[in-house]
Amino acid sequence: MSTPRNEAFDKARTLQEAEKADEALELIRQYVEDQETELSVKEIETLSYILQEKMTSASFDSKKEACYEAIDILEGLAIAKEQRFILAYAEAAYESFSKINRSARDEERENVWCRAKEMYLELFKTAKKTYKEVNNLERLEIYVNFAKLAKSYLDVADEDSLNICEEAAKEAKFVGPTGLSKDDWNEIKRQVDQIKKYCKDSRAERKLLDDE
Repeated sequence: MSTPRNEAFDKARTLQEAEKADEALELIRQYVEDQETELSVKEIETLSYILQEKMTSASFDSKKEACYEAIDILEGLAIAKEQRFILAYAEAAYESFSKINRSARDEERENVWCRAKEMYLELFKTAKKTYKEVNNLERLEIYVNFAKLAKSYLDVADEDSLNICEEAAKEAKFVGPTGLSKDDWNEIKRQVDQIKKYCKDSRAERKLLDDE
C-alpha cells in the first residue's frame, strides 16, 4: 500500500532523474534528517543519487555547502547491514569527502578528515558484519576509496588510517582466490595494488611536506 513516505521518495527519484536535485531533497528531507527513521535499501539508494546529483550540479560557490549538507545527512543515518545499502551509502560518502576536498579551507581540513574517518570506521564495522568474506570485491572497494581519500587529505590524514587500509588489503590477499572466479581474483589483486600505491604515495608526499 502506498504511503506519503513512499510517494515522497518515488517523486524525489523522478525529480532527481530530471536533474532537479534540490526539489528532490526537499521532498524527503523530513525522513532523511529524522534520526529516529531507518531508511530502506530503496530509500538510501534514492538519497544517494540525489546527494551526488546535487553536489555534482552545484556551482563552485555553492559546492562546499552541498557537500557539508550531504555529510550532515549521512552522519545522522544508521547504516543497515544490507549490501546494497552499504554500497549506496559508501558512494555518497566518498563523493561528499572527495568533492569538499577541493574547496575546504586549510583550517577546515582537519575537521573534515576527522568526520570522514569516523564515518568510514562505521562503514568498515557494518561491512565486516555484512560481508563475511574479507576478499569480497565490494567490501574491499570501500577501503580502496578510503585510501584514496587519505591521499587527498595527506596533509591531515593520520597513519592509523593508512594502516587500516593496508591491513584490509593484506587480509584479502592472504585469503587468496578462495570462492572467487579468475576475473574477480584479478580485480581483488588490482584493488590490493591500488591500496598499496595510495598508502605509499601518501607517506612519500607527506614526508615532502614535512621536509619543507
